[in-house]
Amino acid sequence: MNYNSNIAFSPGKLIHNLIFFTILFPFIPALVKTTDTQPTFILLFILSLFYVLVNYNFQKNYYSLTYSRLYLAASIVPFLFMIIFITSIYIDRPILWTRVFSFFQFCAAILFAYTTRYFMSERKFKNVLAVYILFTFIFFLGHGMVENILIPSRSASFSNLSNMGRGASTLSPEPAFFALHVFNLYIIFNLIFGQTVKPRKQFFVFIAVCFCLMTSLSGYGVLILFAIILVRYLWPSLISLAILFALSGFIIDFLSEYQQFRAIGLLVKVISSDPSILLSSDASIASRLGSFTAYLQSIKDNILIGDGFTLLQGGGFISLVSAMGVLAFLFLFLLFVYILNYKGMPLRFRLLLFLWFFLNFFSGPIGIPTLGFIAGLIIRHRFNYESVKLIPF
Repeated sequence: MNYNSNIAFSPGKLIHNLIFFTILFPFIPALVKTTDTQPTFILLFILSLFYVLVNYNFQKNYYSLTYSRLYLAASIVPFLFMIIFITSIYIDRPILWTRVFSFFQFCAAILFAYTTRYFMSERKFKNVLAVYILFTFIFFLGHGMVENILIPSRSASFSNLSNMGRGASTLSPEPAFFALHVFNLYIIFNLIFGQTVKPRKQFFVFIAVCFCLMTSLSGYGVLILFAIILVRYLWPSLISLAILFALSGFIIDFLSEYQQFRAIGLLVKVISSDPSILLSSDASIASRLGSFTAYLQSIKDNILIGDGFTLLQGGGFISLVSAMGVLAFLFLFLLFVYILNYKGMPLRFRLLLFLWFFLNFFSGPIGIPTLGFIAGLIIRHRFNYESVKLIPF
């Protein structure tokens, strides 16, 4: 990748950098207080596309996007709307417009990742992780005061989270969202910089991500943390696991004193009972499995055309299949194949990509632009679509 920081300040540059801000900090600011999916990204992206139409230099400097491709993308929008309307009329249920918005923001994030010519530097990306670490300390010291001000979409206070044994929800609606978003950032770092950054600098990112996952004290955080450590240090991890299970009796006695913390209590259950209990013992994971089951039933009933975004459940890629039927299934199947055949990426990282795909398949807010951005990067790599140039954030 090339690095270029000599672009003079302009309204277009400001818009582009703000777009990246919405990807890296998707939950702030909360323009709509009742939802986790904020419209900031798509508003800025549409503004940047209008800027493309009136300023050719912006198009040339910031997007690998010809006008013909832009018009083609714009023409697909009314086609998708027509499909959604026809489907909702056919199954006789009202359209949930918040779901439709999330879908189109997901698509817009894919298009942005596929066409943008610039990205932030590796140093600036590490600064973003440093911000999350700093605000994690602020979360505990300020008892979640910053999150209560910036992200009013959830009513759980710091004391409620503490009483439930839950950890930090740094700049996110809840600890599970924090853990999943940090995982998203780790995926983005590896997709963009992973093969070019020196091991010492990679280690800082690894430690920063592990710290954030641990402080979330969520079931998702524990699962992702184990996966990241396992793929990075395979043999030491396997040996350590063997030792831990050999000493499981002593470990359980020690950890049992701290079971008020949600993640530790879950860990005790996994060690002492059955690892599969992870899927049912954690409230976040259990609720998401429930929504996954509802979507499966909807897919069974509307396998071809979907339900047209008329089902209110927990989200995830599965919700796209439920809503759009065969079209969404084919897209996700291709995305899975692209991950499977991701060239130039170590197998261990592809395993993390599979975990990312799996976690976001069965639940999660689709409209968060970070997800669409990752999907767009994967598709971009598949077609060797002009390497990403870098610009300071």
